[in-house]
This record gives sequence, structure tokens and C-alpha cells, in this order.
Amino acid sequence: MKFKLFFALGLLLQSLLTEPLLAQWKPLFNGKNLNGWNQKNGQAKYEVINGEIIGTTVANTTNSFLCTN
Repeated sequence: MKFKLFFALGLLLQSLLTEPLLAQWKPLFNGKNLNGWNQKNGQAKYEVINGEIIGTTVANTTNSFLCTN
């Protein structure tokens, strides 16, 4: 019985603390272009196709990374 009570109180506390954090959420990707992103290293090609970020490797080049600003 105590376990169920503590579990229920834990869920309530988590929901109360999580709500303000969700209100501060900001998307990293706008689904249209790569504004706010930059490429590190390599020569891979990054583009937005159908709202998704697509990366295409280039053979015999170093690793590429797409990073948020």
C-alpha cells in the first residue's frame, strides 16, 4: 500500500515539475532549412528534404558533423 502511495505521489510531483520545463521547449530544427546549424569537418552534403535533415557522405574524406549553433 505504501508503495502505491509513494508511486502516485512521485508521478504527481514529476508532472508538476515537468510542465514548466515543457513550456520552455524550443525546437532545434524548423523543418525548412538549416538555419541555426553548421557543419564541422569533412565534406558531407547536408540538406533538407521533405522536412528531414539528410546527410550524404563523400568517400575518402574525414567525418562530418552537423551541429546546432
